[in-house]
Amino acid sequence: MSTKFTDDEWLLIFQQRTQSGLSVRKWCDSNQISYDKYKYWEKKLLRRSDPERAVSPMDFVELPQALLPPLSLEQEQSYPFELSFHGLHLKIASHAQLSQLAGILKILQASC
Repeated sequence: MSTKFTDDEWLLIFQQRTQSGLSVRKWCDSNQISYDKYKYWEKKLLRRSDPERAVSPMDFVELPQALLPPLSLEQEQSYPFELSFHGLHLKIASHAQLSQLAGILKILQASC
């Protein structure tokens, strides 16, 4: 879409996208707004409003302590899975729970 938006309109767009619960990419596709323009203006306006938060806000996944038997030192230090995403490197222990991994992957997918 080639329509130009004011800063206030972009802020409203960001609010609408957040309230929709859709990922940025899916929301942009369904509303005919360029994903690249959305990300550009999001970063630009965020930097302008709060220079210390020049990156997109992050979501956090609670990783509850599981009630599992104690692990050996070798098991605790075993990280057979590694994810790299936009400069973020995540090592996943062999004893990680699937529900934890699913939550992490869901957040990563939503930020694409």
